[in-house]
Amino acid sequence: MILKLLEYIEYYCKEAGYQLILHNTRESSIEESNAIKQLVEAGVKGIIIFPTEIEKYNESLLRLILDKFPVIFIDRYLY
Repeated sequence: MILKLLEYIEYYCKEAGYQLILHNTRESSIEESNAIKQLVEAGVKGIIIFPTEIEKYNESLLRLILDKFPVIFIDRYLY
């Protein structure tokens, strides 16, 4: 199911003229923070994310939300 979702995301990104950059953080909040930092520094226009934690979101992710950076959550929502 995840593979099919990634295929669709990649397809529609490409159709819209964007490139998909994938980071697998392996459920590590530290890796998630590093990936977010790298992507923002690379100048991405938005992030689609499957956050590592349900109960407590990563500070880097919360900062993006507060800065009104375009973020789409997969299988989660911000309380």
